[in-house]
Amino acid sequence: MLKIEVLRSDDDVTQIRVSGSNGRFAGAVNAYVSRGTLVHVAKDLDGFPKHVGDTRDVVLGAFGPRYAGGAVRLHFVCPDLAGHPRLDAEFEAEDHGPAFDGNPEYARVIIRFEVAAFDRFVSHLRTVGAGDAAGVAELRAVDSAV
Repeated sequence: MLKIEVLRSDDDVTQIRVSGSNGRFAGAVNAYVSRGTLVHVAKDLDGFPKHVGDTRDVVLGAFGPRYAGGAVRLHFVCPDLAGHPRLDAEFEAEDHGPAFDGNPEYARVIIRFEVAAFDRFVSHLRTVGAGDAAGVAELRAVDSAV
């Protein structure tokens, strides 16, 4: 499952929590995005997959130690002729000081999902991104124990 949760929002910035799990591996980060980013992401993801080989890429937050918060890279792909979409999600946590020697924690999670679940996710993401209150958009996995 992939979950994008709006934690708080002001006039310029929205703090989100992005978490993902396939039953064996999991990752989660808090990240900052510009207000309205989630609506734009929903627009970019709408209609996926259009054809075999279709890919969509989304980066939420900012990678690297010079930025506040963590980051996640979401790579949606339709790799086979049967049209089985999947998500490759890469999470990078915020550096938490000397104990980590400047090396942030990192996770990569692969999540399989159905197109109908993806369409619901995009719809919820659009709604959550347009709101002023906290909210959640979830992409349910095909199975939780890959």
